Amino acid sequence: MSRVHLASRTAFMLVLASVVLSAVPSVMAQSRPETSPVVPPSPFRAPANLSEVLSQHYRVSDAPAMATTLELDDDQIEQIRSRLGQHALEHREAEQAFQRELTDVRQSGARMRQARAMQDQMLRDIEALDRAFESAGDQSEIARQRYERERDRIRATAEAATARLGAGVFGPESREAETQRIAQLMSSWRETMDIRQAGLRGDMQALLTEEQRERWDTVERDISIDRRRVRGKLGPEALDLQRILSSLKLTLTSEIQAEYDAYLTSIEALMRDRDEAIGRGFDQAWRATWSEAQAAAAIDDIMVRRQRIADATRSMAQVIAGSLSVEDGVRFRRAFDAASYPSIFRRTAAERQFTAALRFEDLGADTVLLIESMREAWLVDLDQLNDTLKVTLDERQPLLLAASLRRRWGMTEDEDLAVAATEIQELMKQRSVRGTAYIARLRATLTPDQAARLP
Repeated sequence: MSRVHLASRTAFMLVLASVVLSAVPSVMAQSRPETSPVVPPSPFRAPANLSEVLSQHYRVSDAPAMATTLELDDDQIEQIRSRLGQHALEHREAEQAFQRELTDVRQSGARMRQARAMQDQMLRDIEALDRAFESAGDQSEIARQRYERERDRIRATAEAATARLGAGVFGPESREAETQRIAQLMSSWRETMDIRQAGLRGDMQALLTEEQRERWDTVERDISIDRRRVRGKLGPEALDLQRILSSLKLTLTSEIQAEYDAYLTSIEALMRDRDEAIGRGFDQAWRATWSEAQAAAAIDDIMVRRQRIADATRSMAQVIAGSLSVEDGVRFRRAFDAASYPSIFRRTAAERQFTAALRFEDLGADTVLLIESMREAWLVDLDQLNDTLKVTLDERQPLLLAASLRRRWGMTEDEDLAVAATEIQELMKQRSVRGTAYIARLRATLTPDQAARLP
């Protein structure tokens, strides 16, 4: 054999080896058997808690509210509890079956996509091998046989991996088909829940007197509001004003009861509009059927609807506060702010230190007066800082919530987000620094033994 012929054969084998070694691992890596395929990562996801999104089903926990609103007797309460309990069991079984079917569709789609990815990779590897053989100088029969063996091995490896994933056995044929099938499942689930809801509603209403049935709309409204409050994110959007009153051992005055009832009816409609907008947004984002500009418009629409709920609740809270005595009105406003802005209106470290110090029994009278004076000064400063924070949060929180949706929907980050987050963080830091300064002044006022006893 000539040196030239030997050199060309050697060159071809080196090229062939390098191509095969680079191609085969990519196929082999995908050929490992998958016992539970996972849907490839994607920013678009269907809502996780589908039962909450697609149905507002009755629950056993609704019985006490029904008993109070409808003034049920013991026998009615027992029968309604029994029907709600049976409904809960049936609902759980139906939901589990639905989730299993939904998971099957998702996993089948994942298998098909993985199988197709392997087939595509196999074709790319074979094309690379073909190019390497054609560009090599050695076209002898021995070289061609080796080339064909490697080619067949790559194909067999990919086909075996594809077979393990069940390609051709598990559907759906495309992402669009998978999305359509999931949409059909969700629609069927919604219809099934609506039918079951209507049946349960009829069963429970059959247990009521005519007078009680006339109040059923109030029960439905209150249940709907209670379910939908969990989606409140914007300041007072999620607040239950009646619960705040109860926590303060206060009640609505008869003069504003009718206005409060009208508020509840209005707020239920506003919450329903918001939830429908959120549902449409998540559905479209998950399907990835719209542009980023359309998604941004949908987010803006959701935030407008959130703001309407927050504004309506804030206005009703002002009416309630105005109907109470001056002292109770102040208490209610403070409780309302604390519930609306828990990150702002909370007990600070400085307040805890002042409270602990004033409980010391070994303080002199002058020291007590000095500590009380410092505490009052801190509370004045704190009120000002908190008011600034509240105004800033009212302005910036919609932007932060919108940014959260942008991330969940796989959109690009808004440039204003970092500015808004930094502004709030800086104000919180200022409050912390101011409180630390007051704590230092307090400790300097006490003896070392007293300071050591502070929390």
